[in-house]
Formats: sequence, structure tokens, C-alpha cells
Amino acid sequence: MLLEAVPDFLVLKNYGFHIQNCSKEINEHWREMQRINPDSISALKLYISYLEEIENDEEYGNEMKEQMKRIDVFKVNAPVSYTHLRAHETPEHLVCRLLLEKKKKKKKQKKTKKKKKK
Repeated sequence: MLLEAVPDFLVLKNYGFHIQNCSKEINEHWREMQRINPDSISALKLYISYLEEIENDEEYGNEMKEQMKRIDVFKVNAPVSYTHLRAHETPEHLVCRLLLEKKKKKKKQKKTKKKKKK
């Protein structure tokens, strides 16, 4: 298209509008992802790649890299205690945990009965 002697500017203009709309959509999706999970390292990496490779916006890309470093500092991949997990347990989690414990207890009782019969 650009190699033509006389490029079709109407087609180029339409491509430009399409690219601009896609860019707006990407930024809207990014804001939504940030609202849902602002500390998502993988989402930040993807958005940084988009900024640097598609938008050619290294300045904002570098700002996002700094944000990612700050998040990485606070995200320690160390295991947490059972007590810590229970402290953050929601009512829904509690119901699930209790049902699983009940199921586990029933299985254990069945195994014990089978062993006694033998």
C-alpha cells in the first residue's frame, strides 16, 4: 500500500482510525485489569511490552517497570502459616473448608471400618 506510486490516503486514514480505536480499547482493558488486580506482574509485563513495542512509549514503559519493581519487593514468595491463611478466610472459604474436612473424615472412617473387618 505504501509502496504504491500514489497511496490511497482514505484507506490509510481508515487504518489510522482503526489503530487509534484499538489503542483506546487496550488502555480501557488495562485500566479494568488494574482495578481488578493492580499487583499482577504478568499483566504489567504484557502492558510494558505493548507500550514499548507498539506505542513506542519508553517513558511510560519505564514508569511501569518501576511500578513492577515496587510490587516485586512486596511480593515475597515465602510460605505462610495455616493460622495466617485462616485469618483471611471468608465465610465462603470456611464453608468449603469445613465440607472438605467432613468429606476427608468420612473417607478416613470408611478405611478404618474396612481394616477392622479384615
